[in-house]
Amino acid sequence: MKTIIPTITMIIGITIMTCVSICLITFQLQITGARNFHAGCIDSIEAGYGNETVINRCIDEAAEKGYRLEVTDDGIYDDRPCYKVVLNYNASILLFGLQKPAVIEGFAR
Repeated sequence: MKTIIPTITMIIGITIMTCVSICLITFQLQITGARNFHAGCIDSIEAGYGNETVINRCIDEAAEKGYRLEVTDDGIYDDRPCYKVVLNYNASILLFGLQKPAVIEGFAR
């Protein structure tokens, strides 16, 4: 009887730590996925030299994934295009019911 209570307490503690760890890992994976998507969009826009079709395809892909992508022409020179690429997304921690809106900004040159 003396070992049952510490064992049950230890099992409950390990279960809680496992659930919290899984939630934090999922949260980090959401952020990493958004960063990778943003970097891929910048690479696509740079490879397409700012082609409208490429930009629209990136915006459509972002909408499919639940992101909001904004691409604005931010260049001051006509011979060197520069686009500001802003990705808005929500990362959530399911166990705690928290949602964190986040923004990733970058430039495609």
